[in-house]
Amino acid sequence: MAKLNAQPFNYNHRPGPGRVNLLLSGFYKQRLVTNEQIVEALSALPSRHIEGLQVIKYDPEREIQRALATTKNVRIERHVMGAFYYASDLAGIVIYRFDNELDFYHMLYHELGHYVFLRILNQALRDEWIYRVRGSTSLFVSHYAATTAVEDFAECYAHFCVFPQVLAKIPAKMRFIAETVFYLKRGTYDFAPTDEQDNSGTKPAYPQLY
Repeated sequence: MAKLNAQPFNYNHRPGPGRVNLLLSGFYKQRLVTNEQIVEALSALPSRHIEGLQVIKYDPEREIQRALATTKNVRIERHVMGAFYYASDLAGIVIYRFDNELDFYHMLYHELGHYVFLRILNQALRDEWIYRVRGSTSLFVSHYAATTAVEDFAECYAHFCVFPQVLAKIPAKMRFIAETVFYLKRGTYDFAPTDEQDNSGTKPAYPQLY
């Protein structure tokens, strides 16, 4: 395993004419994934998907969750393993827990899916997902995806990156994620459908995006 950085890692990525400054924080507290692996996972995405995202933080002590719970006077939900937070001046992903490398990739891409849905897609595309794509099928990639339209999108986004063969079982959702969200042309991607997730590996599928 590569040596872990002891300090937060700044990821500078050039999405066309602009530049994204993304802080990776706290990952020195674990030894399952390195900062370099996280950068590789982010680099596999279209640049636009991380534009405006400022921080990805590993917070096993749940300090952020505690602060928000205190502010809102609600209890800490310890089953929550990650979250996407945003305000007018900040957008970030917080990961509280992951049990293995593949679990981390799934969670990272799931929370990025929330970011893409809420901050990158316009209202017309969000409506298309909710009313046309999601409404055209009763199939879901996971039980959690069935809870809300937003969680369905985040799970489909994550499955496209990590378990694309599972998402391929739902053609309408696969087409929307591949063509509308990841900008692929029809006929340029091909994932053989399967009923089961392949948990034998430790790295995401990294679909060819361009």
